[in-house]
Amino acid sequence: MSNNHKQEKIVIQENALRHTVPGMLQSVVVINESSQSEDGDINPFFIGMTLSALMIICHCIELLLKYKIQLENKKIEKHHNLYNLFNTLTSKSKSEIESLFDEIKSDIIVRKDLDSVEVILKEYQDAFTDWRYFMTIDKPLRTLYLEPLYKAAMCIYKSSPIYTNELTFHRVSK
Repeated sequence: MSNNHKQEKIVIQENALRHTVPGMLQSVVVINESSQSEDGDINPFFIGMTLSALMIICHCIELLLKYKIQLENKKIEKHHNLYNLFNTLTSKSKSEIESLFDEIKSDIIVRKDLDSVEVILKEYQDAFTDWRYFMTIDKPLRTLYLEPLYKAAMCIYKSSPIYTNELTFHRVSK
């Protein structure tokens, strides 16, 4: 392999995450709340807004998982598969995330079968790439719900050293 094609080591900058993740999570809430009108009707931009929120939440989960992998001194693979990234974590890290999720999973309104972070990330493992290129791929795409992904993201965030409870997050119910 020549020096020009040498794969660079992925390094997640803690300070950058500390300043972007809370805003990413809050933007999902704002987009979700904006996608519904005051009378309960769906905004005509609902699909585009939901897709934007989905891309943000999947990117946020990916960054947080890669950061946790880095903290465990493991190699960060260059892919977007949320399930595989989650399964790179130590059992201790996964248990910590799942324990946080156990505290809130009864609040999930949609898809009660998504009863753990691992199950959610397996279900939505390729959501980032599937929905990013949905206009160019020829395969059926399943309906995605923001609520389970948002809750999984919050649990991963809360289990990381960059978590701050200074922010108030609202409920994502889609």
